[in-house]
Amino acid sequence: IGICLQYLVMPFVGKFVAMVFTSNAEVAAGIVITGSSPGGVASNVIAYLANGNVALSVTMTAFSTLFAPIMTPTMTKLLAGAYVPVDFWKMMYSIIQMVIIPIGSGLIMHTVLERLGKRKRIFARMYDIIMIALPRLSMFVIAFACAILTANARGQLLIGTIVLSVLVSVIVHNLLGLLLGYWGARLFRLGERECRTIAIEVGLQNSGMAAGLALSVFKSELASIPGVVYSSWHNITGALLASWWRNKPTDR
Repeated sequence: IGICLQYLVMPFVGKFVAMVFTSNAEVAAGIVITGSSPGGVASNVIAYLANGNVALSVTMTAFSTLFAPIMTPTMTKLLAGAYVPVDFWKMMYSIIQMVIIPIGSGLIMHTVLERLGKRKRIFARMYDIIMIALPRLSMFVIAFACAILTANARGQLLIGTIVLSVLVSVIVHNLLGLLLGYWGARLFRLGERECRTIAIEVGLQNSGMAAGLALSVFKSELASIPGVVYSSWHNITGALLASWWRNKPTDR
């Protein structure tokens, strides 16, 4: 249910938002590709803070990411093909390069170092250093990449109508995703914790991947901006929602 909502709600809501709030083809394509991306890893933390089902959250993120090489190009080609040319195979290859290979390599490295650490202290120390250093490094790299993407599109972003359309589109896209994710789960009579979790998973996207794909496939800095803005906005709404749900009962 969660995966179906992930790949039905956000892409089609993205198409709707693009049609209503922007006339710029590149921005519209960026909105659609953001909606067609898998769930973001921040959703796991938000689900925990919101007293959601963390196991479900992690599983949804993992499976939506595994399905991304097929689903993201499919939905993008279907819904954004009218705005820009979409190369299905190039997008699939980019997702495998950008997401699947790094995650697979990380899992392998984690397993190898963990096992070696049980035999020799030097590997255990290396494992500890990596686990402390890499999260901080990744946060810096993501922030730096977002800054570069925004700087590259500076000239077009100075046009007031484009800035406004991007901001309004991102806000509406995110809020509708959270709302439809929650009530879509309620429609199937899932528990409160599961409804919260699916709402968060649907509403929080891997928008960093969307921004990267906009550059690598569409060759457009402007198309990457909805993903960059979404990266910041969904963390704000996710944190606010988690704070609201934190003290609300989950047994209804």
